[in-house]
Amino acid sequence: MALAATLLTSAYNNANAASYTTANITPAANSLLLVFSCVRATTTAGTPTMAGGSLTWTTVNTDLDGIASQGVFTAQCGASPGTFALTVNATGGDGTWIGASWAVIQITGHNTTTPVAQFKFVGGDGTSSAAPTGTLDNAIGNAANRVFCYVTHRANEVTNPRTNWTELNDNAGSAPVHASESQWRNDGTNETTFGATWTTSSRYQMHGVEINIAGVALDGTSTGTSSDTGDLIVTLALAGQTDGVSTVTGDMILSIALNAQSDGTSTTTGDLTVTGGGAAVALEGASDGTSATSGDLVVTLALAATSDGVSTTTGALALSLPLVGTSDGVSTSAGAMVLAIALAASADGASTTTADLTVTGGVPVALDGTSGGTSTATGDLAVAVAFTASSDGSSTITGDLAVAVALVGSSDGTSTTTADMLVGVQVALAGQSDGVSDASATTLSDFVQEGLVSVQVRTFRDIRGREYAKYVVRSR
Repeated sequence: MALAATLLTSAYNNANAASYTTANITPAANSLLLVFSCVRATTTAGTPTMAGGSLTWTTVNTDLDGIASQGVFTAQCGASPGTFALTVNATGGDGTWIGASWAVIQITGHNTTTPVAQFKFVGGDGTSSAAPTGTLDNAIGNAANRVFCYVTHRANEVTNPRTNWTELNDNAGSAPVHASESQWRNDGTNETTFGATWTTSSRYQMHGVEINIAGVALDGTSTGTSSDTGDLIVTLALAGQTDGVSTVTGDMILSIALNAQSDGTSTTTGDLTVTGGGAAVALEGASDGTSATSGDLVVTLALAATSDGVSTTTGALALSLPLVGTSDGVSTSAGAMVLAIALAASADGASTTTADLTVTGGVPVALDGTSGGTSTATGDLAVAVAFTASSDGSSTITGDLAVAVALVGSSDGTSTTTADMLVGVQVALAGQSDGVSDASATTLSDFVQEGLVSVQVRTFRDIRGREYAKYVVRSR
């Protein structure tokens, strides 16, 4: 928002009085009142003062030049300032004045915290001129700031503003002879020099005041709008705290390139790069933020194996997803996602071994990655199980029972292969504790007849309905 200035009231009153009252004014909400005044005395002028509107008045500067004193004041209005008059006065000096002048200017779009950037006074101390000038001590703080000038002199003449400046008021009178004028430069070009002209050289007093615009300049100044073409760099410290306060020494750096456009839109063709956490995002300078680049987004996340997601390990889980920059976020690239998961061999799923089960394409499980998860592959699943031949289940032999099951990846888990399930069992026939047979019988019927063993016959069917007999031999 640009600075705007409006004259609310001005006058020269040559009546003898202890103080002077302005016309009623109705300032805009949250506006700044910039007031210039000059009090004339017979012998000695006092120090100018300003009051009114139940506002807090700040004295920017005052100057006493014998029988004339000049003052500059500001006051910040609230949301509902209302209608009121101001009281122009001075303390000390004669105590009764023979005239006073004032100009009350309303300003909007200003910095409400620090409205005045700088001021400069010239004249006074008996100095006379018909074309005085002054120069601010410092360069203009921001190109959008504005400089105001107020001059009073002891000649009843028209006062002319400086070239390219806009006059706000011009009052003059006699008994005593006096003139006052205010102006500002508002043509888009600022200058540190201010001044005015009139016809007859006379004693004068003149102030130049720079008013700050609202906002923060990008070129490192405290206020205003930057006209620089450089980029704005924002550094944010982000911690894993709920209040957002960083307690770590490593911070995330967010770097955003913005051209100094009035609407905040970047016209550069460069991409927006977010660094920190291993993420990089390429964004073309389109108004809707949609990327037209074909590059992929790579995200690396550290995930812990604990239930609350807090990492207690130094190793990180790397998740790499190929994402093509389409509007719906669907990847059209041929790359696949690889997921490595550690599975335990115990019943409760807790790993008691250091070796993990890796699912990568080399495991004998046929999954063709169809949308429903159903396998149409013909590869078999091989399972090896350790068995013992003793009655208590403890193995006393070195050979294990091998079970090979042919499973085709059909949806109901039924095998359609012709291969059968084979079960191989090693049994100790002599029933010795060491599993070694010392029997002399050469046939099973001999053992039965001699009463050494008993035989039970059990029948069962396989998964394709074929019937089998099972002989269970026990020693007596």
